[in-house]
Amino acid sequence: MPRKIDPDKKYGEKLIQLFGRLLFSRRPHFLTELAEVLCCSKQTVLRLLKDIENSYQVEIKRTPRGRQATYVIKTRKPHAAAYVSKSEMDVLRMCHAFTERLLGKGLFQEARRPLIRARFF
Repeated sequence: MPRKIDPDKKYGEKLIQLFGRLLFSRRPHFLTELAEVLCCSKQTVLRLLKDIENSYQVEIKRTPRGRQATYVIKTRKPHAAAYVSKSEMDVLRMCHAFTERLLGKGLFQEARRPLIRARFF
């Protein structure tokens, strides 16, 4: 078995970080870029992408670009504003606190902007 690029980073951490990056950035990412950000191999990123699709029931769109390809979560049309219950708000706050460290400052702020506009935070 080959030596891990970053042995301290757990598979679940990589999964959450990748999912957050794809979900909140809304832009296509090259496989090489994702491997560098996650400090892992391209094969690991492909395995993570497959797990995200299977576990979270989202579609990840692969677009060939020459010899490479980009990956982005296929988005649906946004829903109209809806009422958020107290328990849903508590879950949002918990996720907010949990993801801050995993996403990094730049991506976290990008993900937080819609919540601020919706006056959740």
